[in-house]
Amino acid sequence: LLEGNIPAQIYKCDNTDEEKCLNLSTKSMALGYKALSKKVATLVENIQGKLLADTKDLSPEEKAFVNSTMIPILKIMAVEMAFKQGSPINISSYQEAIAYDILLQYLDEIMELVWTSITQLKQAQINDEFLEKFRAGIASSRKHLFAERTKMFQQISLTLEAIERTQQIETKLQNMFISGQR
Repeated sequence: LLEGNIPAQIYKCDNTDEEKCLNLSTKSMALGYKALSKKVATLVENIQGKLLADTKDLSPEEKAFVNSTMIPILKIMAVEMAFKQGSPINISSYQEAIAYDILLQYLDEIMELVWTSITQLKQAQINDEFLEKFRAGIASSRKHLFAERTKMFQQISLTLEAIERTQQIETKLQNMFISGQR
């Protein structure tokens, strides 16, 4: 899903009517340009173009994209544009993290939906031993997703700290150089 390198297995119903779907079959599908990372790159490029052209109107898809991640996309772009050249941050270096964050959020939403459905099914069942094991697996998977997302944000934070420290050192070196020339 993220890179589109490996074909995804897609489930397809034997009948186009949702109410009459009794048999599922699998189909291998190459995502290619539909892969999440490529879609993120395209959206980032489109938004950057609009910001550079001072076009305030983002499309509904672009607004949804910006709101779908905890990474401050517009803020990063604004800082990048303020520096013009030699910006300490570059939005394209965050594209993979953005795609990864969106994917983890999407998977968490799917697990939440399954959790809710299983909870409703549990209320209708008499023997819920299997459902409890399944719910425990979902809970464990959601914890793992949360840990992965936290790890990714910690890595971004460390990167930003390194950039900030580098800027401070550059400033000190410039000041030393300037004071040494007088």
